[in-house]
Amino acid sequence: MYDLDFSVDRNQKRRIKIFDEQSYMNLRIGLTDNKPGWQILLKQEGISYEIIPCFSNIKYSDLSALVVNGFNSLKQRDNILDYVKSGGAVLVDAEMSSELLNVNMKKFRIKYLIPEKNSIYSEVGLVDIYQNGLIPKDGDISSLDNGLKIKIKEIGKGIVLILPFNVNKAILDFSTSCRRFYFKRKELPSERVSKISKGEIRKIVRISLEYLHHIQGLPFVQLWYYPKGNKNIFAFRVDTDFSKQKDTKALYKICKKNEIPGSWFVETKTSMQWLTDFKKMQNQEIGLHCYRHRVFKDYNSNRRNLEKGIKILNKYDIKPVGFVSPYGEWNYNLGKAIGNANFQYSSEFSLDYDDLPFYPYLKNRFSKVLQIPIHPISIGRLRRSHFTDEEMMQYYINIIIRKIKLNEPIIFYHHPSHKKFDIFDSIFKFINEHSIKKFDFARLSSWWVKRNEVKFNAILEDEKVIIGSNNFSSDFWLRISSAKYGNSITQIRPEINLRNLEWHKKGEIISLHKDINHIRQFSWRNFLYDLESIQGKFKQ
Repeated sequence: MYDLDFSVDRNQKRRIKIFDEQSYMNLRIGLTDNKPGWQILLKQEGISYEIIPCFSNIKYSDLSALVVNGFNSLKQRDNILDYVKSGGAVLVDAEMSSELLNVNMKKFRIKYLIPEKNSIYSEVGLVDIYQNGLIPKDGDISSLDNGLKIKIKEIGKGIVLILPFNVNKAILDFSTSCRRFYFKRKELPSERVSKISKGEIRKIVRISLEYLHHIQGLPFVQLWYYPKGNKNIFAFRVDTDFSKQKDTKALYKICKKNEIPGSWFVETKTSMQWLTDFKKMQNQEIGLHCYRHRVFKDYNSNRRNLEKGIKILNKYDIKPVGFVSPYGEWNYNLGKAIGNANFQYSSEFSLDYDDLPFYPYLKNRFSKVLQIPIHPISIGRLRRSHFTDEEMMQYYINIIIRKIKLNEPIIFYHHPSHKKFDIFDSIFKFINEHSIKKFDFARLSSWWVKRNEVKFNAILEDEKVIIGSNNFSSDFWLRISSAKYGNSITQIRPEINLRNLEWHKKGEIISLHKDINHIRQFSWRNFLYDLESIQGKFKQ
């Protein structure tokens, strides 16, 4: 993550002057509808927001930005436009842009989008969307990022930022697809994951809201992602399906040697003869992978599979709080079964990957089970794509370095049956050399559950941010960014003087590789890998 960088033009100075005439500014986002996908993103980012279904009598100083994700009357539309004309900043997506702006729109099919180099969105990766998109055709609308098709339109003293896709629809999409992941070689690793790049969409929304604050001369305030101001975290997941006892012991030895608090998810059917080994592990978490290594379409089969696995672990006095599914698969009935089994968290990359934790939305309610996304490429997938050991190691180092720069969680997984223990020994050493804070999944989920319960509001008065919150624990920090000062991570407290913070200016621009679209070009290997996966499941 790095600071946004854009020049202060005449129009921006005019908008900053609007704020200067106010005695205070409420640094809070408004939502015009309670769409669950938008709420998931704002909670992930730790952004203070409120739902304002009847948008009336809202002054410019009441909200620092407004997300228009629905309205039900022309009167409400007029109230929103009055807010913009008075100096307000609005974020709108393809679902509502044509209705709000009353402009001609061009329809186009979006498979994926790639941000422009050196734009404020350049840290965003390739974005899989697979929707029908809309962009305005009017001449008085300018482009903020041609690659992502993001537009801006000035109305009166305010500004509207327009995204070309339906955010809520994308975040609530449960479909999967075989995806290839980048490395500088012809044959690439692949895995069946979420079809939509939800983590990249989250970043687009955060950067858009941050831009709308900065262009008004306002600081952008959010609850930080990690405890006590840590810049990153590392977590290591182990899926034990069909592993041999000696391989499990070998991997545990490396975790213990490098002080890695691993999270082990046990496939109980083939390891019943040596489950005591897991009970004896020190500073390791033991969770459930499954009894039978399958995910079923119906609720009862999933429920029975979970119950049988839990019963076996309980027999050895192992009380799992977490679950990860076979093959990283997720569906509604599995999500329902996980919730009814009272797990605290689960982790399935077919639902989401390379993202922040969140609570999935199950048709008409939010799940009570936290989802922890991981990086989905394992040693087994690299081996299947004929990577050498040196290439495997470099693949993971590349991922770690990018995530360090972007302040993203670094979460890998491994199967003991795939061996290659020396590679993870080297990865663990690299993590320790960079002093990255290490968590097991249980501890990470417990902290994130508490973070999700933190409520705060921020009011800007001159150069001070006044914070009201239900939790001022030293565990929780804020990230504050400013076009004037830069970026700062600071402990949450009732009053923050912006002049006294330790600010960091923009670092290097993080852009994608020039040949990034190579990962979405047709490959016959995807069909082969899908066929092998289907055949493997029938054997379970």
